[in-house]
Amino acid sequence: MPDVSDAPSPGVSDETLESIGIPDRLETVFGPMEFFDGLPLPDTVTRGYDALDLLRGIDTFLDCQPGATLLAMRRGLLSLGIDYRTIGYTAPRCTSAPRLLTGNTETTHGMTFMALDRDGPIVIEVPEGSLSVVNDMWQRYVADMGIAGPDEGKGGKYLFLPPDHDGEVPDGYFVSRASTFSCYRSPSPRTSRRGTSGPSTSTTPRPGRCCAPRTPTPA
Repeated sequence: MPDVSDAPSPGVSDETLESIGIPDRLETVFGPMEFFDGLPLPDTVTRGYDALDLLRGIDTFLDCQPGATLLAMRRGLLSLGIDYRTIGYTAPRCTSAPRLLTGNTETTHGMTFMALDRDGPIVIEVPEGSLSVVNDMWQRYVADMGIAGPDEGKGGKYLFLPPDHDGEVPDGYFVSRASTFSCYRSPSPRTSRRGTSGPSTSTTPRPGRCCAPRTPTPA
């Protein structure tokens, strides 16, 4: 057992108390905060709650902005007649006129949404040399397809499952399970055979069997 001294405690110095104590007045970006014996005065309490409301409002805006943005984009595409089974694209290049997320004038942009709640599991067959990405409605990553995906640009079949899917998952597909029932897909044209970032002789994305909803069958 360690020795315990019965001597009086030296206490805490005035300098230490001053360094850890709450001052009578604090200047903040929300205005002055005043205290008495460490307790906030009524005006400071009100100002503190107002500051919390503002900070939580900013957090809510930032947290919901990705979902609100994709929801607005989906509504915009639907207003143009681009539904869940149609791919909209810029031809031949995007300009500064459309209000697109991360749009640029060097690329032919494709865009569409999937409705996993309505259609169930969806199979997308991507061609060789293509490039495509799928995000959920909160702009969270779901899958890359094509050059950046597991098919490595060779083409392949991708199976997207709804969040509540509890059935069998067949072989022969690159499988992704989305965390939202609606997902955004941005297909791009095939790249040239020489491996450059430019499009092939056709700047129109191949619709083919892309985004064709169906119930997958075992390979």
